[in-house]
Amino acid sequence: MSFIFFALAISSRTAAFAFRLSLVDDLEAAR
Repeated sequence: MSFIFFALAISSRTAAFAFRLSLVDDLEAAR
């Protein structure tokens, strides 16, 4: 159970990091 929660936390953090990078790239391209 804790392993599933741990994997979910890592995946969500990775998704947020990737989303942030893509958002920064979009802002840089718009500038």
